[in-house]
Amino acid sequence: MADGPRLYARRVGETLVLQPDDVWTADRIYDHLKPDKLIMVRTETGRNPQQHRFIWKLATVIAENSDIYPTDQAVMNDFKRWAGRFDMVPSIDLETGRVSMKEELHSMSYAAMPQKDFEEFLARALDGVVTHIWPTLTQLETRALIDEMIGITPSGKTIQRKRKAAAENEPA
Repeated sequence: MADGPRLYARRVGETLVLQPDDVWTADRIYDHLKPDKLIMVRTETGRNPQQHRFIWKLATVIAENSDIYPTDQAVMNDFKRWAGRFDMVPSIDLETGRVSMKEELHSMSYAAMPQKDFEEFLARALDGVVTHIWPTLTQLETRALIDEMIGITPSGKTIQRKRKAAAENEPA
């Protein structure tokens, strides 16, 4: 984790504009920028919020149409398992003193998972849907079904539903 304040950069025409995320951060940045002092800035690409909404919408649709998953969070937990986004950690039973291994799922918050990792997670989660939820369909059929049910693609682009588009083109 970075030890300095968080700073965002935006390209406006041919100019790079640096922008802190709040006033407190702006004050910290100002404190770091003493005259003639060099600071290091690490860059990373921000997460795609449409992809984040896509994966949660998919989890919700699966939970609402399943007898296996009571909530979208339960679906998301399986997505994380299928993508290998967990660690096995020791757990001690305080009454017996027995040590066992417990699954600890990773966070997929914006701060915990950069975009590149999220894209890999998304691909593995979709592969898990193909393998575990709709195993009788091909991957292409499953992705088409997801697009039709949710209305957005894994890349985050909104799609027009085929039935709605066809209905709008029919003569009255």
